[in-house]
This record gives sequence, structure tokens and C-alpha cells, in this order.
Amino acid sequence: MCGIAGIAAIRGRATTDEIGRITRIVAHRGPDDHGYLGYNSSTRMACFNKDEAELQRGSERGYDVLFGHRRLSILDLSESGRCPMSYDGGRLWITYNGEVYNYIELREELKGLGYRFTTGTDTEVILAAYRAWGMECLHRFNGMWAFALLDVEKSILFCARDRLGVKPFYYHWDGSLFSFGSEIKQLLALDRVSKEMHAGVLFDFLTFDTYGCNSEQTFYRDVLDMRGGHYLIVPLKNNDGWAPRPVQWWDIDLRRKEAGRTDRQYADRYLELFEDSVRLRLRSDVPLGTCLSGGLDSSGIVCIVDRLLHKAGVEGLQKTFTAVSDNPAFDEREYAQAVIDATRVDPSFVLPTPGRLLQDLERLLWHQDEPFLSTSIFAGWCVYGLAREKGVKVTLDGQGPDEMLGGYYTFMYAALLAENAANLCVGTALRNAQGVHDTLGFSYPRIARDFLREVGKGLLPVSMMSSLRKARTLFQPAFFDRGVRESVFLKERAELSEWRRKAGGSRFDRLLYRFTKHDSLPGILRQVDRNSMAFSIEARLPFLDYRLVEYTFSLPNEQKLLGGVAKQVYRRALSGIIPDKIRDRTHKLGFVTAESEWLRQDAKNVFMETFNKISTSAPYNRKPVQERFNQFLNGQAGFDTMMWKVFCTERWFAIDAQRGA
Repeated sequence: MCGIAGIAAIRGRATTDEIGRITRIVAHRGPDDHGYLGYNSSTRMACFNKDEAELQRGSERGYDVLFGHRRLSILDLSESGRCPMSYDGGRLWITYNGEVYNYIELREELKGLGYRFTTGTDTEVILAAYRAWGMECLHRFNGMWAFALLDVEKSILFCARDRLGVKPFYYHWDGSLFSFGSEIKQLLALDRVSKEMHAGVLFDFLTFDTYGCNSEQTFYRDVLDMRGGHYLIVPLKNNDGWAPRPVQWWDIDLRRKEAGRTDRQYADRYLELFEDSVRLRLRSDVPLGTCLSGGLDSSGIVCIVDRLLHKAGVEGLQKTFTAVSDNPAFDEREYAQAVIDATRVDPSFVLPTPGRLLQDLERLLWHQDEPFLSTSIFAGWCVYGLAREKGVKVTLDGQGPDEMLGGYYTFMYAALLAENAANLCVGTALRNAQGVHDTLGFSYPRIARDFLREVGKGLLPVSMMSSLRKARTLFQPAFFDRGVRESVFLKERAELSEWRRKAGGSRFDRLLYRFTKHDSLPGILRQVDRNSMAFSIEARLPFLDYRLVEYTFSLPNEQKLLGGVAKQVYRRALSGIIPDKIRDRTHKLGFVTAESEWLRQDAKNVFMETFNKISTSAPYNRKPVQERFNQFLNGQAGFDTMMWKVFCTERWFAIDAQRGA
């Protein structure tokens, strides 16, 4: 895990002071080592040095390509693992962030083809795999990655991102220079990159609790985010008229379906894939631990790790890290303790508090680069901080099953009910409706409302129209009009009808796909990466092993949702492995905070002060924001996420202003 940076001069020359600046700014991503590469395509001379000053002294020839790298040492901790790394006599160079977990198997396969290795790193395996198989090598990797590979012979940069975008790759193109990095702040540190906000993305965030969707656009108009499952070729020669056009190399195939198996057979195959995913992600030369929320997903990881360590005869205890709360409604200590009692672990706990949130908020926002939807991100921040205090550099985390196995209990059920009704499966629809009511306590009117909207409007979010009405009262008229025009979210929804006709799969399949690829998981992955790397920790996500993802999407709907209970195949697969108290849970919290309580009490004055300072140039009107917050404080209205979003955005504006100063 590392921080990468690069500049390719399509026209003109890249400067060493810029590569030094955008590499140093992500030192937190790689505190163990660093290195630079300067390459001149005319002379085909490369200058590799750890010393930025040495790179500067060699720059009189001029550089077409500059790489910067910050290393977090996880595999092969020796200096031979330093990046940027070369291969094949300097014909290939790479700066790379991530892990290819099946590197041992790939290395053996490549040795059989005659390739030689001088390090124990997965980085060298990537280079050899590219030499052997070209860009098709991506399909052989099992892991998470973002890299830029310089092919000297072809005079190109080959930039690629893992299937689901676990590792980030941001870029900027100004018509002359192509620049990239692991974080937005790197590109904003370049004078040629404008810090102008993208009104549509900000509008989407404030209005719909989302942004970006399936778009590359970030909050900053000049900074783009290459999507997961894409690659990009940057030609260093013969490049007249070139502009970045990422190419999709992987996607989830909704047409592929498993059928004809029993429940037990589906579950056994799921367990086989899940256990192997965890096994691969235990490969590390540094201390490793597990984030344990007490929920179904993280508990499964802890129990599988315990099972694998026991099989391997490892006597050491697995380290676990859990966020707890003083508010019983948000405290999952009881469930985490059930897992701890059933396994051999060394548990640690952290109590996120509103005081620490306010104390850490500026640092948290600086690392995130963009505002975020709620304070739940702060619980994860505290957990990674705890892991770092305990000397752990790698964690296993449980993101993914909610999106892929129907763990979000709101309008996912409405989509499934609508599908059953459309297929005249009235009995199944009624049983699912009864299950939702019995399991979650949702009212029948709420289910009926969501059901009718799903049938009538396809897969539009239930609250879209009411969100727009609320936004019109809160926002300045000019911002509202511009936001609607430039909204990435609304544009994508307008184009979804054609996508639905082509994608295959059922309505429910497409909803799970949308949550996994568009609306939910990408934002979570951004937050996990920034939170973990803020503490120089590599977060590994076993549920996002591509084999498990593809298998999960191929399963029949009833293996995901049945009788109002989600994650059916996962619960069945983990039977006898995780405590029944966890396996039978039908409600979830994860790493959350008592947000509403914090706003009413400890953080009240800070929020009021922030709202009172909203300027006339802000996108929202001060008066309705203040009124809504006062109604909330007086008990006249419930908690509204808009209050946090406005507060967070205002604090982000302040940090952004400091960056531009």
C-alpha cells in the first residue's frame, strides 16, 4: 500500500519541483520509504533516485515522465522492494499502490514461462505479468490496485485500477500535461489545476446524499476519478489530438446465473470462496488485525481468520478493533463480545466522542478531501487510529455484502416485491412483505408506498422528488438552477432506462448492481481508503474478491433475500462458524455514532456558530438552515441529514480556502 504520483508531458516538459510537491503531500500513505523516476523519451534515459535533489540535478535533459512514490512496506520489507520499480533491463517502470494477493501463484506460473525475480514483492510480479500477457494481465490479478506503468519500448503509460476501485486513481489533463495521484489534494497542489467546485456534484451531495454515481467527476471540476475496472493508455509519441479516454476492462455480468443447486450447495461454494479470499488477504510481512463491529459481516471475517489460524497451527492471537458507544441504542459491544468469546482474539476498544470529532474534524476533512454524509465515518477513523496505536499496519474489513446481498432494508424490498408482483408471484410478494414487517417493524403503508413507486418509476430513489422540493427552499435560486443543470445524479437517472434494457438480469439484480457499482459502495471505498491511509494502514476487504463478487451476483434472488431476511447464502454458509446470536441478527448498525444526540448536546454550540456564519455567497440560504436546526433543538422536528451536510460543507469550504491561500 502506497501513495503514487506522476506527470507525463505530452507537450512540453514535466518539472521536478512539481513531482516532489505532489509526492510529499501524501507522505502519510507511505512513511517507510520513497523514490522518484525521471524519464526522457528522446534519449530513452531514466533517472531513478530516492533523493529529490539528485533527480533535479539530472533534469537538464528534461523529463517527459516523472513518477513519485511513497512506500508503506507490507511485503518484502527490504530496500529491494523500493518503488518506482524497474523490470526487464529498465524497459518497464511502475509506481503502484495496492496488493495483488495471488502474487505467489502468479510468480510460480511466470517462472515456468522463464521469467526471473530478484525481490519477494507483488510489484515485480505485476511487471513480469505485463511483460508476459500485456494488458490482459489485469484479468489474472486478484487484489486491489492503482498503478501507472511506463513501457519504454511502446512509449506509453499504462494506467489501471482494480475491478471495484478499492484503490484510488485521480487525474488531470490540461491539454499538455497528464498528472495523476492517489488523492485529490495532490492535484490541487499543482498551480495549473483550478480549485473551482463542480456545482452539479455539490448539488447532488446536498440534495440526494450521493455524488459522482457512475461518473468520473469529483467535487473539483478539474480533477477526475478513474472508475474501478478501467484502464487508460497515455501515448508519449504520436499523440496529436489525444485526450484521456478510460476503457472498461471488467464489469459484473448480470446474465451469468447459477441454477439447479440446493441451498446447501450454494452455501458450501460461497464458504469455499470466502475462506480462500480471507486466506489470501492474510499474506503479510507486518502485523495484521481485524475490524470488528459486531455485525454479521465483520464477525464472519474474525471467525474465518480464527478458523484458518487454528488450521495452520498458529498460536498467536488475532487482534480485533471495535468502536463502542455510551448510548445503548448505538452500542454493539454485546455482539462483538459474543464473537470475542467464541474465538482466540486480543480485543481492543475505542469510544468515539463528540469532543474528539470536533477536535479531529479539520484533519479528517483534510484527509478525505471532500465533505461526507454523516458522522459514521468518524467511528471508522477512530478504529483505524486504535489499530495504529496497537502497532498494526494491515486490517481486514467487512465492506461489500450490504450492497451485494440486499443488506439495505429500505427500497431494496420494494424492488423485490415489485418484481414478484410483475411476475405474478403474488404469494411470494405477500410473504416478503410480511417478512419485512415482522423483521424490521416497517409499516405496511411504507412498504406499499415504496412498492407503488418502484412499479411506477422503475428504480428511482423513493425520496427524489421530495428531496428536490426541499432543496428548492434551502438553496440560493442561482445555485439550485445550476445544480439541476449540472447534476451528475439526475443525468445518470435519465439515462438508466436504456441501461436497464441492455444490462440483463432482474430488477432486483440491477438494484444490487447499482448499489455496488454506482450509489453506495464507491463512496464507502473512498472513505475507507482515506481513513485507513491517514494512519498508514492498509485496509483489505475479503468480500470484494472478484471471484466472490461474481459468484454472489450469479445467485438466485432467494439466496440473497427471503422472507424479509437478507444475506441468506452467507448466513447459511457461516452456520456453525459464527455464534448463532450473530448469524440470526436481522438488524445492523456497523461503525456508527449517536449523531442526533451529539448535535443536540455536545456539538450544539459549534453547529450554531457555523450556521450563523453562513455567507451570502454560500449555495444555501442561512435562514431556513438555522430554522431547521432550531426546530430540531426544540424537539419540533426530527434529525435531518441536511444539517450535518451543510455543517460539514461549511467546514470543508474553510479548509479549501486555506489550501488556496
